[in-house]
Amino acid sequence: MIIDYLHNLNHYKFSTPLLKAFEFLQNNDLQNLSEGKHEIEGSKIFALINSYETVEPEKENMESHLIYTDVHYVIKGNEQIGHGFLQAMPKQKHIDINNDCIIYDAQPSFYSTLMEGMFAVFFPHDVHMPGIFLQKKCLVKKVVIKVAL
Repeated sequence: MIIDYLHNLNHYKFSTPLLKAFEFLQNNDLQNLSEGKHEIEGSKIFALINSYETVEPEKENMESHLIYTDVHYVIKGNEQIGHGFLQAMPKQKHIDINNDCIIYDAQPSFYSTLMEGMFAVFFPHDVHMPGIFLQKKCLVKKVVIKVAL
């Protein structure tokens, strides 16, 4: 897992597929892109743009992925993302192979805050719970880029 501001991207050395995800973030007017799916490299790399209201942790689930690495980027608003370690997760609650999502019945071990202009990279072994409010609910516009590594 990596969490930082997009303007610090030059401090990292990413593989080519992840670089393509960051190029999408840097080379598009994210504020004005329509919500929904935007293909970058077919089903190997694509962006999902979504707006939502943040919620209490009890209303979300911890999740991980088998195939895709997630790059979360907050366009507008702020949220907390819960984290946990895969080894510490209980048995899976639900596995959705078609959507590359494993759901766990567990609460996060810790939280990080994502604010406008920040990104987070979650590798398949990084269990996470996005969309959690800070002190009160707020509207978030975010892009999640799915990168098959």
